[in-house]
Amino acid sequence: MRLPLVPTLMVAVMVPTMLGLGIWQLERAAWKNRLLADLKAAADRPLVNFDEGMPEVEINFRRGAITCDLARAPVMTTAGRNRKQATGYSVRAICPVRRSEQRILVDAGWTTRPSAGLPPETRIFTGIVVDRSSFGKPQDPRYVLFSEQPVPPLQASAPPSVETIPNNHRGYALQWFAFAATLTVIYLVFVLARRRRR
Repeated sequence: MRLPLVPTLMVAVMVPTMLGLGIWQLERAAWKNRLLADLKAAADRPLVNFDEGMPEVEINFRRGAITCDLARAPVMTTAGRNRKQATGYSVRAICPVRRSEQRILVDAGWTTRPSAGLPPETRIFTGIVVDRSSFGKPQDPRYVLFSEQPVPPLQASAPPSVETIPNNHRGYALQWFAFAATLTVIYLVFVLARRRRR
């Protein structure tokens, strides 16, 4: 029996491609698991002191500290949540890193008022540092420090959590494998039906 040329060529190309994409997603899942494990371990590493300059090592999800003069720091508000997951606004100060041209955002706390400001005082902030380069604007500071102690009368913003970072790559891999299996079954049914008609 001669196989239909065009459907056979399509299946010969598409099925290996889908299987390859599925294997690639499994590799991505393993990479993501290693990344999440590193981020979880980051909290136990030494505190990053931005008053000594910008470190050259990976600091994502490590605890950090910075002294910030709020009288000189620009303040911005952005959509945020408090630790009870209520929606509102996070008040953030743009603080310079000493001996560096870089700046970091300090999340000073949460409020329901979009126009809330910060008192003109110098404070030391400590908290988890998150790298926002993958979702922030290029001109924005790369890091945001979520202060453990909010500036009164603000409430504490919801701290970032590694647990909220998804790892859906295994699910994507199963989808690609299912697509490959489905296409193979459809092709076989088509060939058998074509054969019976002859």
